[in-house]
Amino acid sequence: MREQSVLLYDGSRAVFRSLAAAVKRHAGLVLVPLESGTGRAFLDRQFGERPFAFLLVEDGRVYAGRSAISRLLERYGVSDRVTAAIERLYAVGGDPFGRVVHGAEPADLDGEFPLDGAAETALAGVFGVSIDVRDAT
Repeated sequence: MREQSVLLYDGSRAVFRSLAAAVKRHAGLVLVPLESGTGRAFLDRQFGERPFAFLLVEDGRVYAGRSAISRLLERYGVSDRVTAAIERLYAVGGDPFGRVVHGAEPADLDGEFPLDGAAETALAGVFGVSIDVRDAT
């Protein structure tokens, strides 16, 4: 996987698009809404279905649910104690929050998974092209 990480999130609501953009600015993430063509292709290839879940893809791994939250908090340098408290809150309140705020039933998907090669291919188009100008003579 590339050095840059991908955050797959619920882009159907303006508030979550705004939050994702703020996270992107501070954590250097590529944002992919779950409901986008790329998001749907990734989900189909990685899971064989389209689960409604908060996902982070980096270093050849897919982090889902609480694991994705923990990984993002780690990027921000949040203390282990605060991270543990947020993980506990997510474990208790994640499903009701998903149903009420997102209007969707969150998938029973939490943990860390190896990134499927076909799923990685689905994300290939989201990365920008960079050219080393020192070599472009």
